[in-house]
Amino acid sequence: MSDDTPTQRFDAAGDAPTQRMAAPSEEVVEERKSRKLMIILGAVGAALLLALIIVLVLLLTKSNAIPGALPAQSASASPAPSVTPTKSATPTATPTPTPTQTQAAPPPPPPPNTATTVTGFEMDKSHNCSQGEPVYLQVSWSSENGVAAYFGVNTNDAQTGGMGWTLPPNGNQDDFLDGYVPYEYQCGNSSTDYTITIVGSDGTKASKKITVKAEN
Repeated sequence: MSDDTPTQRFDAAGDAPTQRMAAPSEEVVEERKSRKLMIILGAVGAALLLALIIVLVLLLTKSNAIPGALPAQSASASPAPSVTPTKSATPTATPTPTPTQTQAAPPPPPPPNTATTVTGFEMDKSHNCSQGEPVYLQVSWSSENGVAAYFGVNTNDAQTGGMGWTLPPNGNQDDFLDGYVPYEYQCGNSSTDYTITIVGSDGTKASKKITVKAEN
């Protein structure tokens, strides 16, 4: 059978009229903004800290990868090297220099001898005449600065009182004139003087005499 009983309409619970809430106060809004800013700043700081950690890790890894890399030294000043004091040299006494004697200059050499001189006149000073045979003289002479020689018998100047021969300034009996070589000694005389006279280029003379004795 049909139910003709009129139904009664109920309003659903969800259809109840909603009530509008009041707007938050200004202090609440400011507090929310401060919290939001703090959250943002914290996030940024955390990101910067993370980036710094990553950079440090990369730097440490790179320094370990390079062979021979030295760890960074602190910027503290290195101590100055110690200076070892040196001993001062002991002064030594300077020896007093010995005065050296000034040597006198050697005397100049004597001037050359330009004088006419008989440097040699030789013959035997005795002869044996007991055999009755002729005795011949062996005569020799030498000179300095002479240009000519003269031979004489029993004279002091053979140039003016001699045999009159012009002989070389150095010679012997072989330089006598023909007929007087060899030169014979006169055994009839107990002694005889023989003189050689040397004449220089300036006319100066020098003579030397030898006395020869006869032995019987």
